[in-house]
Amino acid sequence: YTSSVSLAEEFAQAFIQSSATNGTAINFNGLSSSGSSIFAPTFSGVADSGKIFLNNIVLQNATAQPISINGGQLIIYGTSGGNGTHSFSNNSWFVSGNTNTSINPYLGFASASLGGSYSLPLTGDFNFDTSPTTFVIENNTNQTITLTGNINGFSNSTLFVQAASASTSYFTGIMTLENLYVSNGNFYLEPASGTNTINNIFLENSGTLHVNSNNALGSVNTILPSGEVSLVFEEGSYTGAFSNNISFAADSTVLTLDIATGGTVELSGAISDGGFSNSELSFFPTSGSLRLAGTVDVDTLSQLNGTLFLTSSGTNSISSVILQTANLRISSNESFGTGTTIELNNSGEFTLQNNFTTSPLSSSFTINLNSPPTTSGANQIDDAGYIVQIDSLITGIGTYYKQGYGVQYPTNTSNDFAGGVVFGLGTMGVSDIAALGTGNTYTFRNSAG
Repeated sequence: YTSSVSLAEEFAQAFIQSSATNGTAINFNGLSSSGSSIFAPTFSGVADSGKIFLNNIVLQNATAQPISINGGQLIIYGTSGGNGTHSFSNNSWFVSGNTNTSINPYLGFASASLGGSYSLPLTGDFNFDTSPTTFVIENNTNQTITLTGNINGFSNSTLFVQAASASTSYFTGIMTLENLYVSNGNFYLEPASGTNTINNIFLENSGTLHVNSNNALGSVNTILPSGEVSLVFEEGSYTGAFSNNISFAADSTVLTLDIATGGTVELSGAISDGGFSNSELSFFPTSGSLRLAGTVDVDTLSQLNGTLFLTSSGTNSISSVILQTANLRISSNESFGTGTTIELNNSGEFTLQNNFTTSPLSSSFTINLNSPPTTSGANQIDDAGYIVQIDSLITGIGTYYKQGYGVQYPTNTSNDFAGGVVFGLGTMGVSDIAALGTGNTYTFRNSAG
């Protein structure tokens, strides 16, 4: 059985639909056709994208020859009919650009109608043509869809995945691509087995990318965010650090990293602003902590909550650090670079987890204590039991809350923070009282001296 639909007019559309309660299945029974595919919506001579709609229709057992999307748009209303009596199953897919019209192949998922639903996944591998091909998958269902097959591209193949903002898409097969573009909506890369091999992932237009294992990003070279986008590490199986590089791809980009694993995720690749301005790396974990072991070169590092470790053996370049209800831990001046401003807000805690004696905390840094003295537990500087000399300027309206069982030596006589000092734990030493700011109030808690 061969089904071929050829559209030759601009904006031409063809509808194949079923009003049956459980939809209608077209079963190809693994048969061969005289052509190169068993179902081939082609778009010959169309000046703009033609469209073919499968409304409550599913295709099954296209195995001997594939379902071929040759340019234009194939739009599906439901991956199963009704209660799932009929569903897409046991198919192979082939995608290629239309050489006559230069139209990219497009697979769309629209809000289910006529009884169709997305309760069951779309199965089968997608195989790219060997020529440069850009394949677009768009989820406009405002629901969750799942694609379980592998996406087999070549060194010159590109996949765009895009969605309405309320739509969620799961990809549980293996991707082999040159470029993956993630735009709008929520996209989950969760290969059931094997490792994705993708040279570049472009994360753009409010897109959110979720991963649940090292395999999802295992052989990804670079992640390139632009706009306000998010990368979420979900609960799953993690076997080591992620070595992927992150390079910002536009001005005024905000990349939010969310940890939802309940443990610690380590990124060992370099994070760079890519030469663009107003770059911001934001850490906003649901549950868990993050360790950045590669170099970080961004304008702003903002941390809303959770614990973040900066442990690079190289020198970072961060202009501004903003802490809310968060704990930031550093082990050397190289964790920031030079000239960094550290903003402590709410119950933000700045932890120095190494001896800062031979190399004191740099005088090129400025620490702003932004929470007023009446804020309980705010503006904490923690020495983690080490001996630290703080040559940085400490300023702002708030209280210097000394934490940790170690010793802190503030030395900058230009310190002008106005909220006084709370000695929470450990010992503080000064050689000039001017280093304790202008508040002239000193409060001692238990175990302080």
